[in-house]
Amino acid sequence: ARSIIVLNYDRKNNNETNLYKGSTLVARLIKLNYPSLVYTITCRKNKLKWPCGILYILNSNGNSVGELPKVAVIRLSALGDVVLCASMVLHLVNCKKFKVAWITTYQSKRLLGDIEGVEFIIVPKPKNLKSFVECRRILGSFSFDILLLAQASFSAHFVSMHVKSKRKIGFDQTRSKDFHGLFINESIPTREEHFLDSYYSFASILGLQKPPEINWNGLFQSD
Repeated sequence: ARSIIVLNYDRKNNNETNLYKGSTLVARLIKLNYPSLVYTITCRKNKLKWPCGILYILNSNGNSVGELPKVAVIRLSALGDVVLCASMVLHLVNCKKFKVAWITTYQSKRLLGDIEGVEFIIVPKPKNLKSFVECRRILGSFSFDILLLAQASFSAHFVSMHVKSKRKIGFDQTRSKDFHGLFINESIPTREEHFLDSYYSFASILGLQKPPEINWNGLFQSD
């Protein structure tokens, strides 16, 4: 589903005014300046025309056309679990349907190395007020379409509090602890499975099938 918003540019006051939002528009392209598309706008509904209008065509998640949904993954520790989670993160990257960020600690990033297609956001474990405030400062400038809270612990939960995202997906009730359910609004299905498979359950919620062969190609690269 897509929505269309027409914004009229006011040259005198140097700002934009929302004139119309809907889908019954006929537009003639004048100039392309990505991500904004500049059009002469004719609206069939009220027969108005805005020669200097700017037409934003948005996907249902609010991203501009051509912009991938932004997915953030939280897995801070332990190192063995970080490696298991990394396979799912690689799967998200390889499908080329998402822009992927991994919120983790310096120790985990040092183990994994650089991963092509992944933006690492390094945060301290919130063990005290100072580190809690630092997490807030680091994450304050980011926003995401989806957060995968792939760790059920107080430290990961406190980090997730500072992540701006409409969808926060976590573990089901049988695999949650430390009040995990209070920090998410969606959960993976309840079933008995290996912990590695539980990470791929996060990917399945995003419409991805588990690959026939699990691998970690692309990990442990030098900085």
